[in-house]
Amino acid sequence: MRFLLGVDYELFFGNPTGSPQACMIEPTNALLGVLEKHGARLTVFVDAAYLLKIQQAHERIHRNAFDQVARQLRILVDRQHDVQLHVHPHWLDSEWREGRWHIDTQRYKVHDFASDVLTGMLQEQVACLHNITGLAPVAYRAGGWCVQPFAHLARPLSTAGVRMDSTVYSGGSSVNPGREFDFTGAPTDDFWRFDDDPLVPDQDGGFMELPISTVTVPPTFYWRMLARRLRPDDTHRVFGDGKALSGSGAYYLRKLFAWESGVASIDGARASMLPRALAARRRLGGKVLNVMGHPKSISRVSLRYLDDFLQTNSGAFDYHTMSSFLELEDQPPATNSNGASTIAG
Repeated sequence: MRFLLGVDYELFFGNPTGSPQACMIEPTNALLGVLEKHGARLTVFVDAAYLLKIQQAHERIHRNAFDQVARQLRILVDRQHDVQLHVHPHWLDSEWREGRWHIDTQRYKVHDFASDVLTGMLQEQVACLHNITGLAPVAYRAGGWCVQPFAHLARPLSTAGVRMDSTVYSGGSSVNPGREFDFTGAPTDDFWRFDDDPLVPDQDGGFMELPISTVTVPPTFYWRMLARRLRPDDTHRVFGDGKALSGSGAYYLRKLFAWESGVASIDGARASMLPRALAARRRLGGKVLNVMGHPKSISRVSLRYLDDFLQTNSGAFDYHTMSSFLELEDQPPATNSNGASTIAG
């Protein structure tokens, strides 16, 4: 089984956003401590819109933050981990005033920008990451999973050198206004090639989709989360010091009263469901477990769950990054009848 872990390296987008030290740098260091003990590798999908924002800022606090983040990214690459592209474009409209970020999410999705503007935006962000690490990103994860319609992104991403997406997760959807996505028709295969729609395999497509693995989440999981908030436990406290964007009423009601297809994740208590995610992939005959997370949202408990999971499956995993996976599968592989890719063995 090939195992990948790709985390979205970013701040929170509520008030407060939190600090790069607590949301990104410290939890990533703690995560590396667990992964490297097992020989596992990490891919960080860097919110390059934020990174460029602080690089161009005049305030010393942001220049210092950029230097600290850049230093960590170089260390990651030196230690054979991976740095890839993640974009939350609302940073272009957000401002630093009176000692804090004032977040404007009216243009939350990259689709809120014209294609030619988006092309220049992505090229600038890719150049920022390349200048830091010496490597150009080849993989992308959409901010907020908002990757549809992909046709709007295809040329800008291709121009920026991106050849892989890892946003889709089978059965997933969101009803949050301005942050909608719908992956309910996605294949359950390990990966596939596509052209202008990541839900439609095309063996001649110019992009590869490496979907995030899924796990079925019962409503009781969220009820337990609510109960835990009433009885705070420091072991479950996340590293990040900010607040998430709020969702719509329909978003929360669906989680509390209906089963959902969720991502395999190391965030908080979700890490306890990693064995279930692995079992689900095996039931489907899958040969890839692609897990995600957010450094800002991990806790000491979730790191313990991850550590136990990797120890239990010691010897069963072939550890990869997005780059190493793409390099291995860069030539059109054998496909099944609908064009989705298969892995032998």
